[in-house]
Amino acid sequence: GVGGHFADDAVDEAAAIVDAAIVSSDVTADGGVTVDALSTQAIRAASLAGAVAVAGGQVGVAVSGSGSAVENRINSDVSARIAGAATDMQADHVVVNADDISSIDAVSAAMAISAAFGQTGVAVSIGISVAINNIANDVTATIADGAVSTSGAQGIIISASTPELPIDAPVADVVIPVSVSDLDDLAVAEMDGEETRDEVDFAADAILAEDIADALRGQGFEIVGTVKVAALEEGERWTAIDEEGRSVALSLVNGQILASKAGINAVSGAAALSVAAGQIGVGIAGAGAVALNAIQTNVAASTSGADLTTTGSGDVVIDARSDVEINAAVLAVSAAVAAGQVGVGVGIGVSVARNFIGRDLTGNTVADTGAVSAFASDTTMDLSGDLTIHAESAQSIRALTFAGAAAVAAGQVGVGVAGSGAYAENVIDATTEAYIDGDGTGISASAVSVSAEDASTIDAYGGSVAVAAGFGMVGVAVSAGIGIGFNAIGSDVLAEIRNTDDGVESTAGAVTIEAMNTAAITAGTAAAALAVSGGLVGVSFAGAGAYAENEITGATAARITD
Repeated sequence: GVGGHFADDAVDEAAAIVDAAIVSSDVTADGGVTVDALSTQAIRAASLAGAVAVAGGQVGVAVSGSGSAVENRINSDVSARIAGAATDMQADHVVVNADDISSIDAVSAAMAISAAFGQTGVAVSIGISVAINNIANDVTATIADGAVSTSGAQGIIISASTPELPIDAPVADVVIPVSVSDLDDLAVAEMDGEETRDEVDFAADAILAEDIADALRGQGFEIVGTVKVAALEEGERWTAIDEEGRSVALSLVNGQILASKAGINAVSGAAALSVAAGQIGVGIAGAGAVALNAIQTNVAASTSGADLTTTGSGDVVIDARSDVEINAAVLAVSAAVAAGQVGVGVGIGVSVARNFIGRDLTGNTVADTGAVSAFASDTTMDLSGDLTIHAESAQSIRALTFAGAAAVAAGQVGVGVAGSGAYAENVIDATTEAYIDGDGTGISASAVSVSAEDASTIDAYGGSVAVAAGFGMVGVAVSAGIGIGFNAIGSDVLAEIRNTDDGVESTAGAVTIEAMNTAAITAGTAAAALAVSGGLVGVSFAGAGAYAENEITGATAARITD
């Protein structure tokens, strides 16, 4: 039996353009002027494949293979702008805002089952699942050239974000009214008590899952049906996945459960089962799951070559923020069973996850990606209120990788071989900058604040388990499991005032320049192997190894230069 499925979804190979603009125009308004660009591109894709093969006879040979692959890409330019040297705008307040809420929800799953019976029975099954997801967007809000003046207290706001983040909101997370114990109970799917019957526990879990789904829907998340919950770190972090593969990240922060929607939610799973019985029984099963996910998004809020004036205590706020997230679960499981005078069972499971923010799908650095910047360049400002320039990165990767393999063989000669491997690579490359570069004919404000912050995080957990058993007059069992994890955050944070020949003046408050980096990695990698053999001659070997490397690099600087 052979099964296969491939899904390819893309929102335009060339960049889709969302542009809101006022160009080279005279605008006079008693109220406010708002230039707003919003992109809400979304892809939801599921690719499922299965194969079953059964053979019987004097010689029975059954071979089944299934493959599932899904590839999704979003590429867009989102811009809001007031531009043109001839522009002359007068209003109570002015808002220039660009937001991107692109998301990909992808599920790829493959399953293969084979069974063979006869004097000679040979069963082979292979399942392979691949998920590839990429988001590459540019999000910009700007006032370039021209003159803009406001008379109201709101002043001038230039903001860009992904996903949509209201100014002064610290994160995009929302509080969900569920408890840590409920999430842990649902994640481990264990008995609620020693005397609780399984059926009662399953019913209670089903009610609990529906309650969590309702709580997420009540906070505005799009959830279909009920949810399943996986624990990334018991008591701390979880992922809830609905019936269509959408996932929501859940975390415990200051005693509350916070929920956030990732830019990329990817699940890749593969399973293979092989059963063979006969005088000679050979069962071979292999499963492999791969997920490649990347986000290369730039976010910029700026003013360049303009003349900005506020009266009526109006502030100028230039704010750029990125809170993109990758949520990935990659699972591969295989099992092989063989019985006969000679029984040979072989099971292999391999799981690979590579997740990148600020790099491409191959992990290579790409120029001009992964930047979050808020700046004023060669702009003259005469403000009755404050000047605030702020850039913030809070990008995150949450990844779960697991591979399992089991092989059981029984006969006069029983040979069981199992091998599993899990590899996870998670990298965030981020540049976060807030600066004033050039001052036109001078900058004057009540107070001046230039700040940049990076709070990027990686939460990654990987596991590999292999079990082999061989029974007979001669029993041989070999199992090996290996888990490898590599996690890195490269973060450059800069807050700066430079090339201000005519000066930056604070008429009432302070001039503050601040750069902060709180990037963090939480990771765990484990491997286990078990080999059991029985008979007059019993040989067993089990080996397991786990390796994890975590690094945070970069520079953080706050300065004033000529």
